[in-house]
Amino acid sequence: MPTRNIAHSLEYTSIAANALRGIALATEIPFLSRACELVSAIIPMVEHTRMHKERCTHIVEQIHQSLCALTALCVGTELVLAPKMIHEIAQFASILEKLQLCLEAQNDIGPLRRFFRQNELTFQLNICEKGLQAAFEAFKMETMVEAATDLVQFHVDLETRHQAMLELISAQSISFDDRSLVHIKQRDHSSGSLSLLPASPKLFHGREAEFDLLVSTLLSDNPRAVILGPGGIGKTTLAMALLHFPAILEKYNNQHFISCESSSTCSEMITTLGLHLQLEPSRQLQRMVIRHLQQCESSLIVLDNLETPWEGPESRGEVEELLSSLADIPGVGLLVTMRGTERPAKVKWSRPFLLPLEPLSSTASRQIFLDIADEPEIGEESALDQLLNLSDNHPLAITLLANVASFEGYATTLERWQIENFTLLSLGHDKGSSLEKSITLSIHSPQFKSFQPAQDLLSLLSLLPDGIKDKDLQASKVSIPNMGQCQSFLLRMSLAYRDPEGRLRALSPIREFIHRVHPPSQILAASLRLYFQDLLDVWLSTRRQLFAGNRAVITELVGNLGNVNSLLLEGMITEDKSTLVAIGASITVLDIFSEIMMQGSTLLVQRLPHLVRITEDVDLRLKYGRRLLCNRNPKFWLGENPKVWIQEGLEYFNTGNTYPIDQAATFYNTVAWYYIKSNSIDRQKATEYNKLALDLVEQTDNTELQLLCFDTEIIVAEMWGDRNRQLKVINKAYNCLAKIGSTMNLSQCDLLVSEAWVQLQLGNLPRTLRLCIEANEILIVFGMQKSDRYLEILNVRAEVHFNKSEYLEARQLYQEMISLISFGPFYANALISLAHTDLVTGGPVENIQENLNKSERVYKALDNDKTVISVFLLMRGLLDILEGNIDDARSRFLCCLAESREYRPDIHSLSLAVISDSRHKLYDVTETFNWAVVSFAFVRKMDDVVGTWNALQRLADAVVDLADDETAFSLFQVALEGGTQIDIHLLRARCMIGIGDIMFRKGIYKQAQSMWKEACPLLVRSSQMEEVDAVNERLGNLQSI
Repeated sequence: MPTRNIAHSLEYTSIAANALRGIALATEIPFLSRACELVSAIIPMVEHTRMHKERCTHIVEQIHQSLCALTALCVGTELVLAPKMIHEIAQFASILEKLQLCLEAQNDIGPLRRFFRQNELTFQLNICEKGLQAAFEAFKMETMVEAATDLVQFHVDLETRHQAMLELISAQSISFDDRSLVHIKQRDHSSGSLSLLPASPKLFHGREAEFDLLVSTLLSDNPRAVILGPGGIGKTTLAMALLHFPAILEKYNNQHFISCESSSTCSEMITTLGLHLQLEPSRQLQRMVIRHLQQCESSLIVLDNLETPWEGPESRGEVEELLSSLADIPGVGLLVTMRGTERPAKVKWSRPFLLPLEPLSSTASRQIFLDIADEPEIGEESALDQLLNLSDNHPLAITLLANVASFEGYATTLERWQIENFTLLSLGHDKGSSLEKSITLSIHSPQFKSFQPAQDLLSLLSLLPDGIKDKDLQASKVSIPNMGQCQSFLLRMSLAYRDPEGRLRALSPIREFIHRVHPPSQILAASLRLYFQDLLDVWLSTRRQLFAGNRAVITELVGNLGNVNSLLLEGMITEDKSTLVAIGASITVLDIFSEIMMQGSTLLVQRLPHLVRITEDVDLRLKYGRRLLCNRNPKFWLGENPKVWIQEGLEYFNTGNTYPIDQAATFYNTVAWYYIKSNSIDRQKATEYNKLALDLVEQTDNTELQLLCFDTEIIVAEMWGDRNRQLKVINKAYNCLAKIGSTMNLSQCDLLVSEAWVQLQLGNLPRTLRLCIEANEILIVFGMQKSDRYLEILNVRAEVHFNKSEYLEARQLYQEMISLISFGPFYANALISLAHTDLVTGGPVENIQENLNKSERVYKALDNDKTVISVFLLMRGLLDILEGNIDDARSRFLCCLAESREYRPDIHSLSLAVISDSRHKLYDVTETFNWAVVSFAFVRKMDDVVGTWNALQRLADAVVDLADDETAFSLFQVALEGGTQIDIHLLRARCMIGIGDIMFRKGIYKQAQSMWKEACPLLVRSSQMEEVDAVNERLGNLQSI
């Protein structure tokens, strides 16, 4: 820093204060004039001081900096009028007032007393110096964009900065009287002294219950309360809200908000109290504080961050004695905020106690975020949800993330978090604007630093987003001594908490910070990682069999999926190949488990190519390849072409290598599965590779592998529309299970669901539902009610109701599916089905469009265009019909028929059904009849019983349009009989309407009336209210004849 000229420093600071005071008087900016008066009073004190001359000069230069920054704000911007900046100016004035008192005491006492009070005066100067620096940082943050740089840089020569300030003022021609003003109502400032309180929080959500309890306490006869909780949880915000509550202001004539953050001992805390109450320093300062408060009419004292002086073992007793003395003063209310969960002793705190503050509710978190950052733009909703999840509903984390999102947008903020991580929340200069500084206060406390086992436990929790149960810590044999004491200590310090399930957790911001500054040792993390790896192996080896422990293992893994991902990732920080191979194998198992339990593919799959490459392990390469082929979207997740791996496998198994037959059979079956489910769908290749797998597996006694190959064969037969073959394979699989004496396992569940789909196509709807019930019972036994298999069962049940035209029931089931999952093929299919249901019932067009758009985005992300193009052509064609765009609809359906012919016989059938429906009038009567014949032939070929009866009814409608009532009548009767047999409400109703219309034309009015009346409740059951109105109109016309 440049050499200081004391005279120049004092002169320039005096000039700056006078200039700024003139601006303050013109603008009436609150507190600014008072701050300038205090500077003018401080300058002569510094000039004549005999102690700390150099330091006081440095402080004056700090003041000059702030005055220059404030001048830039007043002259160049409107920012100074913001409530936040007015609060900062008030804080600046308060610090100047404390400095004035300190200098007065320093200059007024004699040399001997100065010598004995040297430490106390130094401490007071420390407080003032820190406060001035914080004030300047706050002013600088607002001025950097618009003010001249020289005004806000500390390294700049004093004269240069002063000259820049004068030039700025002279260059402006602003009429300050014309500027908009902000006024703050102040109470009792006749003495000219400041009694500054923190501003009332502008955003306050989610603490209503705590607020009401504390108001009741402070208005009671025993107003003594403590607000406890971890750093950044909102203790200070809650206290500030109370200070400004009208009923509190009315009861207490004096409010004192005193930060104890800089007071590490009781004596320093008393000095801070004295400075705030404007008492002169004295050896009897504690008595003077008590006497001063006794003389006041009524006072509310808020001691913020009291844990700083209280946590020191030497000063705890003294602090508690001081609190007891303050609490005993009549008319004094005492409100304390402290990190942790422990209240100071020796004070009779009011009952009921306020429980330690917990994270906000999701609703309150979202409200605060939106108040700061506004509503997300279209497409950014998911980014908002992810940011809220990252915050863990921690108030300070929410505020900091929302502030970034307010000017960078939600998606950009999420990207920054993924790159910068916790650093994004550590940009502020104090505990109120930097989460890092807030948490640091807790972990740097003497108590925490002296308890190493508790530090180790917290470092381990930094890897566990799901928290951890005590039994898992015990079973994993984590090497942390005195585990119970460690847990109690972290809970008492509010560095951890117990969730409703009894898990020990650390909030997400705390975890991120601890993992950055104090990560767990590899030995510590390895114990827990190996424990969960063993659990994954147990699940894999027993997953299809029903054992007593299976459900417990599934429950355990589901509850710790986040932990397992985190521990496996942390475990990769090693060069030991055997460890890396084991971790790679566990990732493949974890990926299978995650997909089955509807959690999606684990991101750790992306690490497999690297692990395979550096370990050169053949078995891991094969396991990776199987996941590569089974993954719904391998290119997206892994960046590797699956067909390259297929070719590699074919070369390996076809070049005379020695390998287990099971290994080859698994490979070929996996390849067949790839050609069934991927975007490279190819039923010919699927059939070929499945046959190779079946031929090999017959040479083994591996029942589980046989069942997997049968499962693939069932799907291949479905691709060809061969229902008989499907049933034959299902029976073979049942026999295979019977041979091993297993009557209840996941293979049994899979077969029941497979048969349910076949029975649905064959029109055996009651049996379909019974099969679903049996399969669901197995899932309940296994504890897998929230799994992909459960979604499959829901889907079958919904299709049964849809086929029966029970659309309300079908809609409820589709909505249940959507509520259980928010990604992947099941989610996309449920959205399409929901849109289809709304299309056939005349639902809101905007809802249909929204669901189709969501589904389309999911499928595009999955890169499954070949299999779903036809689906969207069908749905948008139906939407065109609903909106009256017949030409567009006709074009879409023709494209749909071309796209679906080979890969989607179900969509092909639905397209023919729509085209052949005379109600849509896509073609003239002759062409519609021709399409009806084609539709009927197609469903017969597919053995689709439900489709057959519906096609017959549409054919009858087409024949009616050709004026052949006799033939139509016969067709309607046959279709009605079939629809009644399997209870399809809408089919029956339309057949009855058609028969009634023919009866009416023949003059048989009574029978026509009977048919139409019977059709009405069936139409209502099918949610076809427009058709109900049409039938009622027929009945009305009939009465007039």
